[in-house]
Amino acid sequence: MPADTYLPLIVFIFVGLIVVAMFYVPAILMGPKNDNDVKLEPFECGNEPVGEPTVPFNPRFYQVAILFLVFDVEIAFLYPWLVYYREKPTVWGLVIMGLFLTVLGAALIYVVRKRVLRWA
Repeated sequence: MPADTYLPLIVFIFVGLIVVAMFYVPAILMGPKNDNDVKLEPFECGNEPVGEPTVPFNPRFYQVAILFLVFDVEIAFLYPWLVYYREKPTVWGLVIMGLFLTVLGAALIYVVRKRVLRWA
């Protein structure tokens, strides 16, 4: 491969590093450096902190969060498909999306049957 095929990538990385340096270096050089006890105290909406800041979460919370992200991303795949196939509907497109929705529905049924969404 010729070296000129990598030139746009190298330029992009170089320009990105310059932009980061343009903002980061002045912030370090000109920013205030007077830390005190009040600044270093944890902030909780103006209230005094109560208890330990590192309270462990219930693992089911993470399961629900990951499930939300998975289903949210999968539903986000529907929008481009709908926009594209609204103008040119094909049988093959409907079959593929039907399969996708079947897998999505099966995953949702599995999650409901395993009672993962009951975390309260």
